[in-house]
Amino acid sequence: MTHVAGLKNQFGFDNVVVSKQFKASIDYLKNSVPENGCILAGDSDGYRFSWPRDTSIISMCLDNVGQLNDDKCLHNLSEKICYGLRDTQGHEGWWHQRYWPDGTVGPNWADIQKDETALAIIAITGHYKHIEDSAFLNDMWGTVQNAADFLMGAGPSFDLWEEVLCDGHYFTTQSIIRALREASYFAEINNWADNIDKIKSYRAEASRLERGLGIFIEGDTISCSVGKQLQTLSYGKVNIDSSIIGAHVLFDGKFIKNPLLAKTSLVLVQESCGQFSINCGSDTIGVMRYIGDDYDGFEKGSQGNPWNITTLWMAQKEYMSGYLYEGDKYFGWVVQHMPKDGTLPEQVQRVTGKPHGELNLMWSHAEYINTCWMRDKLLKDINGMYYDLVDNDNRNTLYPINT
Repeated sequence: MTHVAGLKNQFGFDNVVVSKQFKASIDYLKNSVPENGCILAGDSDGYRFSWPRDTSIISMCLDNVGQLNDDKCLHNLSEKICYGLRDTQGHEGWWHQRYWPDGTVGPNWADIQKDETALAIIAITGHYKHIEDSAFLNDMWGTVQNAADFLMGAGPSFDLWEEVLCDGHYFTTQSIIRALREASYFAEINNWADNIDKIKSYRAEASRLERGLGIFIEGDTISCSVGKQLQTLSYGKVNIDSSIIGAHVLFDGKFIKNPLLAKTSLVLVQESCGQFSINCGSDTIGVMRYIGDDYDGFEKGSQGNPWNITTLWMAQKEYMSGYLYEGDKYFGWVVQHMPKDGTLPEQVQRVTGKPHGELNLMWSHAEYINTCWMRDKLLKDINGMYYDLVDNDNRNTLYPINT
């Protein structure tokens, strides 16, 4: 990681601490990958399972850092995860909610989560783009094809929080759009002539879903789900959800400055400031999963807390948009509340600021790493293009000089 001399750290967090945690998070992820690729989500009993969603995001993170650092070890670990995904895929093309450490299907309450299948495709095809190995392509084409064919079908899905079963989720839909486009790319480079029908059908369905995203618009914000809820485990849930931010960070960065996304973010931030006393009187902000969250990391019927993942998504959104000051509001909150031993929890208790829920969540480490390199890239851009930080309408905006 690099830092740009002369740029003021607006929220007082220590860059040495940031870099130390960056290294610790990489070490945790490196040490989390077993031979069969089935990464355990965390250390506590309820998290000693392997979720395809978590492992796919971790695979993508390891590949990105491996590319940046020219570290083949990280690419090799990502490849183990991809083969683990291949070996645990169901015969119908989808992955179950979670698996035991040995790769057998674990207990579940929300089995079909289509974003998990979509993320597996994205991780596998993304790994190929890093290594461009024909043997890996041949080994994985059947896995990607079966998964993409499953995603082409209709039917309900649970959301990524594993609480709501319905026909349409924004995060899930965005993940499927990205996955089908990646699958069409995989089909094209594998054997274009033999796969032309697959390529056309995957691209057509991705375009159809993208054209239909307007159904998620409610006024001047984006709704996280549409249609009849067939099952819900969160009765106070409101459709303003941080997974909408996560969908754009992970799958669709080209619309990161969309006014609808900005308004959705604003509502989440305002609610997080109003509901969590830990945010009161602070310049930094921890972000909720969604309005009405009643899961505190241990049981339903409580009150939710800020999550590291959701707060880091908000930071990533701002850094991707070019706003260092705004991103640091959220990244600085995570830095201020992270333990000194290098672990990163799932949640931070809304009053005490102590780690809560799963105390060392691997997904939190992956999002921390992603946020660090996005921030670092923005700092390099600022320095390299001779930008100055200028306060404009209470928001530090980047203006070019000497151009």
